[in-house]
Amino acid sequence: MEIKEANTSKNKVLEIGPGRHRFDNPNEERVYLDVNDQFLGGKGKNLQADASKGSLPFGVGVFDNVEATFPDGTVLRSLTGLANTNLWPELHRVLNDEGKATIITEEDYRNQQGEILVAKPHLKVKEAAEAQGFKVNVEQLTKDQVSKIGTNQMMVHRYLFSKNSKDISPFYRITAKK
Repeated sequence: MEIKEANTSKNKVLEIGPGRHRFDNPNEERVYLDVNDQFLGGKGKNLQADASKGSLPFGVGVFDNVEATFPDGTVLRSLTGLANTNLWPELHRVLNDEGKATIITEEDYRNQQGEILVAKPHLKVKEAAEAQGFKVNVEQLTKDQVSKIGTNQMMVHRYLFSKNSKDISPFYRITAKK
């Protein structure tokens, strides 16, 4: 089922894999898309769907922005091109002509045991987005920038409040514009 949205003057944002966090910005209309329905609810429009399947349930050019803040391994692999599906063609389709996608990730994506599952995902995301015609910028975030992300996710707290930040991987923001 494809969802077509009405035009509004608010910035339309699709957030993929939001987990439990929600951003509250009166200038935005947010749609939260997560495969796990236990994470959906609260503010904004919530849809259960698996973004990693390679098909998003939205019309062409519906969103101004797509965001994924610390996507889980399944979504991250779809953004890096390491999965059977590549999410970038769908992001290109659902973003309007001036749209952009913003992905925030750690330097290395690790499991709970600390083993690297995806090394340097920011570089792989950049390569996969560029292959779909996006203009991509990658920047390493400062501790101050990380503090303004607005999420209560464990890795942000671990990074911000670590006494030895050398033990924590840096974070990267990947911005891809059409």
